[in-house]
Amino acid sequence: QFMPQISPSEALFYFKFGSQYPQVMNELGSGSLKSRCLAAFTGKWAVNKLAEHVEDKDIKPFELYENLDLESKVELLEASLVGAKKMLSENDEASKQQVATEKDAKRSDEIMYKANYESSSSSSPADKIMKVVVMGCGVQPANGIYIYKESGIDERTRSGSNLIVNSNTIVYEKEAIWNQKRVTFVLYPTTAGQYYSQHKLGVRQR
Repeated sequence: QFMPQISPSEALFYFKFGSQYPQVMNELGSGSLKSRCLAAFTGKWAVNKLAEHVEDKDIKPFELYENLDLESKVELLEASLVGAKKMLSENDEASKQQVATEKDAKRSDEIMYKANYESSSSSSPADKIMKVVVMGCGVQPANGIYIYKESGIDERTRSGSNLIVNSNTIVYEKEAIWNQKRVTFVLYPTTAGQYYSQHKLGVRQR
């Protein structure tokens, strides 16, 4: 059973007047009133509010908190400390993921520009190949210049849940780094109607 979420201001109210009803505030379990009040103080608003108040009580008064008994104040401070640690961990993880994504994109660009230069500078007429540009893809390394290939795609190439098995399909390819792994993004044609066709984007993992 899901219990209603409690806001930090509501938590202060319950802690203030809950002391009159110890049988309620002393209930155990994650769904108890006290547990939900403490959980409300693990969020960003409560953590910042308490930190500002503790740092300078004159400039940032917090009367609802100061009017509580000592035990309740300690419990709320402990809850906010746990919340602060959780937010730091989440921020660190997000920062690491962002750095990894940026590295993937940078290495993918280096690979793309090298392949593009080699294909453009070739003196052989057979090497003068067509290219397309993919933009706006949600997977950043998949954006960029794709080079026309006649070698087709193998059975490991996937797009969503569909397995591409036609090895004679002509595709455009782009070597890249995705999730710290070397992959080949492929742009391949599919039948989309009687009078036109469309291309889909897949990935071939090594």
